[in-house]
Amino acid sequence: MAPAAEVIDACRRCEDGGAETDGGAESTSPSPFGDAAQDALHRCVTHPIATSHPPDREYVARLLKLATLEAERSGRELSDRVGDLVTRTFTRCDGADEEAGWCHKTYVYRHPTSDAERRPDRDDVNVNVNVNDDDDDDDDDIRDAPSVSFRMHRNLFEGGTGCHEWHAAIYLAELALTHPKLFEHRRVVELGSGCGVAATVMARGGAACGVRGGSGPVGAPSRLVLTDADAGALANLERNLAANDVRVERYESNDESNDDESNELSNDDDDDVRACSVRTARLNWEDLEAGDYFGGGGSRPRVDLVVASDVLYDPLNVTPLLNACERILGDRDGDGESAPPGTIPGDGEWAPRPWHEDAMSRPSAIFVTTLRQPETLALFERVAAERGFEPRDVTAEVT
Repeated sequence: MAPAAEVIDACRRCEDGGAETDGGAESTSPSPFGDAAQDALHRCVTHPIATSHPPDREYVARLLKLATLEAERSGRELSDRVGDLVTRTFTRCDGADEEAGWCHKTYVYRHPTSDAERRPDRDDVNVNVNVNDDDDDDDDDIRDAPSVSFRMHRNLFEGGTGCHEWHAAIYLAELALTHPKLFEHRRVVELGSGCGVAATVMARGGAACGVRGGSGPVGAPSRLVLTDADAGALANLERNLAANDVRVERYESNDESNDDESNELSNDDDDDVRACSVRTARLNWEDLEAGDYFGGGGSRPRVDLVVASDVLYDPLNVTPLLNACERILGDRDGDGESAPPGTIPGDGEWAPRPWHEDAMSRPSAIFVTTLRQPETLALFERVAAERGFEPRDVTAEVT
């Protein structure tokens, strides 16, 4: 959810229709935290999403404490309903140890459109806590928009990197929404899936918005393999996928069924996402001998696209990551054109192919990363080039 102070401010704006002056300008003095504001707060805290996927208990306590202070400051008493929330929150002691530090975060997003070729602006993936909005149309859009909720740990060091949300995962999810053709009907592997933010959006494609093509939701892969090295992170990932109605097939080493059609998920519940075959697999980048999840063979590679977000935080990860990409992707020579890989005919010479067309024309890897240490990214690009990859920074082209 949004910072507690922002939620309180949003609730306060419910008083007097946003506390506007006669001239239409917004008042500079804060509105009292009265009945309307407290009712909005109660609806926020008891919303079905907040009930089924509750935020951290400390967050709710902080929110209610601020509400109490705001009510006292404006000379108002707490309503019975908010007072009951305060009592239950500050006297509850059940399950404190098991779920300490764990919380749920919910993201609301808008799918671009039913036309898979159109592209939205970059702000079409949002985190929204909408208590009241003067624009009824926007309010309806938020209510009708699909949402995804994830259980994650607030403390990175206690929950592990795989149970924490990372900004780069949000951008990877956004990429799946804004460039559906990169993923549609393709075989995709995600390295370091973590708590499943990008994985859930990729698996859903346009399903959550009723956007369907002739053979399923627009933008959904035909097969999606989600990997992580940590068993705890993988268990949390599967829990989050199930909570978001994504059906999962756990990979078994003796599963000899490699045909896409035989691995399609069947489910009679229309609410479940059945756009693609979704599997999870434990994969340690430094030990790729445990099982052949992705082996090649035939004229077409078994994996079309490898994606990862925020995995380039440690220079020691560079070589293992490239080893994994090399093994998973196999032959990367492309579609057999006479043009050099990654190029198209230009005026007397070969011109660079647009990045998304290049990624769709041959087995490719897309890494979305937060730039923490430029030296690590430079090392990755250098080693990738030495290994026969063609690293290309497409940040400016995507934005």
